[in-house]
Amino acid sequence: MKKIPPVSFIFLFFLIFSLSLNASIKSRIQIDSLKSYSSDTLKNLSKTYRYSDVKKAKVYAEELFNRGKNNNNLSDLAWGYHQLGLINNVLGNYRKSIEQYNKGISISKSIHDSLLLIDLYLVKGTSYLFQKEYEKVLPNYDSALKVSKKLKNLPYIIISNDNIAYLKKEVGLFHEALEIEKENLKLARNLVFDNETTLANLILNLGETYLMLEENDSAIYYSKKALGESLLVDNIEGTSYIYKNLGLAYYNKEDYDRSIHNLEEAIAIIKPFGNQQLLSELHYYKGRSLYQLQMLDDAIASLKASKNILIQKDADHESSIILMDTYKLLAEVYKSNNNYKESGDYFEKYVALDQERDESRIKVIGDLHQNNLQDKDSTIATLASEQKDQEKKYSTFLIIAAVSFVIILSLLINFIRKSKKNKLAFQNLISSIENDKKTNPNPIKIDDAKAKTILNRLENLEHKEFFLDSNFSLATVAKKVKTNPTYLSKTINAHKHMKFQDYANELRINYAINRLREDKKFRSYSVQHIAKEIGYKSPNSFTKHFKNKTGIYPSFFISSLKAYN
Repeated sequence: MKKIPPVSFIFLFFLIFSLSLNASIKSRIQIDSLKSYSSDTLKNLSKTYRYSDVKKAKVYAEELFNRGKNNNNLSDLAWGYHQLGLINNVLGNYRKSIEQYNKGISISKSIHDSLLLIDLYLVKGTSYLFQKEYEKVLPNYDSALKVSKKLKNLPYIIISNDNIAYLKKEVGLFHEALEIEKENLKLARNLVFDNETTLANLILNLGETYLMLEENDSAIYYSKKALGESLLVDNIEGTSYIYKNLGLAYYNKEDYDRSIHNLEEAIAIIKPFGNQQLLSELHYYKGRSLYQLQMLDDAIASLKASKNILIQKDADHESSIILMDTYKLLAEVYKSNNNYKESGDYFEKYVALDQERDESRIKVIGDLHQNNLQDKDSTIATLASEQKDQEKKYSTFLIIAAVSFVIILSLLINFIRKSKKNKLAFQNLISSIENDKKTNPNPIKIDDAKAKTILNRLENLEHKEFFLDSNFSLATVAKKVKTNPTYLSKTINAHKHMKFQDYANELRINYAINRLREDKKFRSYSVQHIAKEIGYKSPNSFTKHFKNKTGIYPSFFISSLKAYN
């Protein structure tokens, strides 16, 4: 091995030293230059670079925070927490952002900075919203609205109401949210907001509500308007969500090429920021559209990109739902690609994660119940220690005990009545199934040749169980039976005596009843899994239609079947 001459070591040392010195000087210049900036300048710079260069934004936010801490300037310190919290939101670190917002709220109250306090309540509530901790969202939004009304600050009243509307959408109150957002947009037209992205975000939220209501044309119209506003003010984060919403709207309209184009735009925008949650969703939605176009290899690549992001993240509520959907879709894609081994592996992962989430929900309910009991015990102990009049306490106790007894007794009676009613409904349902097996339906006489052809094709789709596909809609079925949606709807009304949606529900619920009756393994699945298996996009929709059809809930039917067999 050749030895390095001593002079080379000396040269190498001076080279490293000079590079280190140069880096140190550059760092010192940067720090010294930051000190010349005012606090307002640091805030604006952090805001400017939050989406385009998050590392640079963090440097400005930390300088503001450190300046407040070192100089005991509570205003700078509170704003420092605010800016660092927003940066963590962009990065998807919602827990960290909530910690910083709480500290900012405490300081804002002490220095009576009401506008900053409103802003902190709003962004804290939104962080909880992203975490799906709904019970913690509304108190923060309500606090922001109360302070805004106290100040009679119309822009912040609009923003607070818009956040409340967003929460309503999350829990399914879409029409209520829509009314709030329409009114907000009217009021906002003639206002100037401190945050130039606010108007764009108001239009974005309205478009998203139309998307949730499956009014796709309106969703696209308002999303494009929001896109125009966002591009004018360089609202990068908002732009990524707009492209996402456009991708979903075009997917619903079965325009899969446009869906993929918009989702790719969103991926390109959000990728540099490191928001892994949103990035995983975008890859999943892109994979879903590619699958519809039967671009199976590309679909697998996109879905695996989503999966790889999610398994590296901390498993939270929303991540587990997307991961579960990703596993299920991967199983379907591999099956279409005739790779049954991979399909089976991913389906097993999907079922395992579904069961794990069910167990987790049961544990959470148990923990909540236990915490509730502990809170009640603590409250009773506190009241007892403060109560001086023992006789009055005893009387109060007797009254509470009597009222509790009456309530419990009435609940018990109601439970027994419902139990009897459910058992009777179950017996009637079982009898109906047995009778249907014994009797053959009379064939329908149809004179109209065109209608007869359509109904024959429809019957063929029923035999193929196409109704189990989540895309079983009036438009897709019309294409399959080679007619237009209007004529198909009229034909079903005339010959099956029901609307198309009722027809779809009838097929799905009958299928579920019979399969649950005959397939023990199917009974072991969760209600959510069964709902997806038979084409419903949400377990609530399945449960509602099952109850309407049978008079009992699916969970009761399943448990009764186990006992019956």
